[in-house]
Amino acid sequence: MRLLFLCILSIVLRLAVLTVTPMGEPHEYEQVVIAQNALNGDGFGMAWPYQPLDSARAQLWKSDPTPHPSAFMPPFVPAVATAVFSVAGGERFGIMVMLVLQCLVGGLIPWLIARIARRMASERASMIAATWSLIFIPGLVSSATPAGAVWYAVCGLFVIDAVQILLAEGRGAWKLGVAVGLLTLMRSEFLALGVLVCALPVLKRNWKGASLALATMLVVIAPWLARNAAEFGQPVGIITHPWREMWRGANVHASGSGYAADGWNIWEGERYP
Repeated sequence: MRLLFLCILSIVLRLAVLTVTPMGEPHEYEQVVIAQNALNGDGFGMAWPYQPLDSARAQLWKSDPTPHPSAFMPPFVPAVATAVFSVAGGERFGIMVMLVLQCLVGGLIPWLIARIARRMASERASMIAATWSLIFIPGLVSSATPAGAVWYAVCGLFVIDAVQILLAEGRGAWKLGVAVGLLTLMRSEFLALGVLVCALPVLKRNWKGASLALATMLVVIAPWLARNAAEFGQPVGIITHPWREMWRGANVHASGSGYAADGWNIWEGERYP
């Protein structure tokens, strides 16, 4: 009963923060712009908001400033926004509905923290930890902006919870894979880190659990990877990006790219091989 009260109080506090947080215009939020483009038939795309350093890309923008299909950011939060906007509209009311939904999702945080802390310490410690989560200001504010940080905070806690269960009891590998896969669709870094998390059961010689977790993770993210490969004609990770990193692909429409049309790295003074 106490834990239920803390979860309800978490929702109330988040709604209170939401009521005093100024709301910007819809075009100021990248997630909202992508969702609106999707509803308008432009697909998952947007014009890059940063001025290209590359003259060739700048010229491309000048001649064709429309939203280009892209993987500007991980798809989960924009997909949620698209679903909400399809019902509530893509203007300020729709944004408010999305933010209220995020406040409800944030109510899961005390419950998840209590579960995790209980396994690590005691029942008393779990209640203390859950209570402290209510006064973590950045966590409360995370529900009040369309950036959607509360989604991957909650999903990250689900990952920790699933890891604890899998390591201690040897079950729930598929749940870990689903949680890691969803977190990868929220944070692109987990395309790399998620593999390591799924491999943790190996520490307990649970090769089957590790394999199942990894396979489930790949099933969750496979549709997005396939979409990116079809869209860009090359393997691309979770997002396109002007820099080349292990989990990110390159996009000819990316602004701020460090590579000019002739292959020279503008910032580092060296040619990309």
